Amino acid sequence: MKKHGVKLGFMSFFIKASAHALREQPVVNAVIDGNEIIYRDYVDISVAVATPSGLMVPVLRNVEKQGFAGIEKVTA
Repeated sequence: MKKHGVKLGFMSFFIKASAHALREQPVVNAVIDGNEIIYRDYVDISVAVATPSGLMVPVLRNVEKQGFAGIEKVTA
């Protein structure tokens, strides 16, 4: 909390584990474009977060490169 200004929660661990799994199984992170399969070399993850004004779904870009604190800042 002192170093990054956010509390460390479970969400960042689940997101990092998901990003790791997507890197291990790139076919799950692939996109079909016409007759081609495009394998992405990055991982973007969207997570629904409850806020006082309702649900918000931020897109976390390049999760595989972020640390736990960076993920928590976006989802906090």
